[in-house]
Amino acid sequence: MASERDAKQEGLADHGEDLSADHPLVYLAAPLSQLPEERREKVELLAYAVNAAVSEETRCEPDPWPVRVHSPIKRSAPWKNDGRKPEEIYELNSGTIELEADALIVIAEHGGSLGIGQELVWACTAGLPTLVVHRQKTYVSRQLTGAAAYFDISIEPYKCPEHLRDVVCRWLVSRRREICDGPRRRLGRKLALTGRAERLAHAWDALPDEKRLTVSMTCAMTIARIERILSNPRHLDLASVRELTMLEGALGVGAARAVAASRELGRGQRQALSLAAREFGWDPEHVLRLDRLARRELARGGVRRLPLSSVQDWAEFSRRQ
Repeated sequence: MASERDAKQEGLADHGEDLSADHPLVYLAAPLSQLPEERREKVELLAYAVNAAVSEETRCEPDPWPVRVHSPIKRSAPWKNDGRKPEEIYELNSGTIELEADALIVIAEHGGSLGIGQELVWACTAGLPTLVVHRQKTYVSRQLTGAAAYFDISIEPYKCPEHLRDVVCRWLVSRRREICDGPRRRLGRKLALTGRAERLAHAWDALPDEKRLTVSMTCAMTIARIERILSNPRHLDLASVRELTMLEGALGVGAARAVAASRELGRGQRQALSLAAREFGWDPEHVLRLDRLARRELARGGVRRLPLSSVQDWAEFSRRQ
């Protein structure tokens, strides 16, 4: 029993906490609410098995590709009594999936939970590769099985924690390219949407409180939901088409005004910026600043010395700022 308790305690430490934020991240979901003590220990041991599998597979020599793990069982389990409000837990977990995660692993112990259902929806919306593991000879929702026909969802049974590690390792190998490319794709989408997010946020910030209430009622969205969408281009990216259409209409920020307000970077320019960011180790905030300044320069028109179509162009542009 001592070794089992040791394993459980070790399982509370997420893999990759020594890594920086530019490394890929796997979100590990498991049922947490209303767990009796014996089930809680089982889930903790399964979380340990997944963490061990991630460590084994992504740090193995001679070709390591280290990733991070974020698991609510460690960071926001209800039995921790950490005094945080439900809204804080929602922001922590939804924000991690929307802004940082590159893959999702779900431990569907006893069918999962309502929280896992939300996390699956967030992951599908973000286009994340997803692995759902369940105990052999137990059933998985037919609705989830049906969703696998439309999204990148793999559903695999396991016999024991040791077998679970093998299942996770095989899946990681099969999704290595997508997971490793996740940070680049997220930054690219953020850059592509920064201008649109800024225009909407500017229009919203200019409104008095009574006008904001009118926009909220027109869009059938709470003010808190609107402000969350506008707080980050990635939140904007994962909002529904209906939400964005209603919000743009209510704020009077349509396609025609968007074109007049600024010029967007071309595909080649965005790719060159992404390559430059990787080559020179620029942090995301610096990249977003360069993107914003470049779009302003493009909007001025006239003859430009820098076409911003190569890594060297962006290096020079960064030096001038």
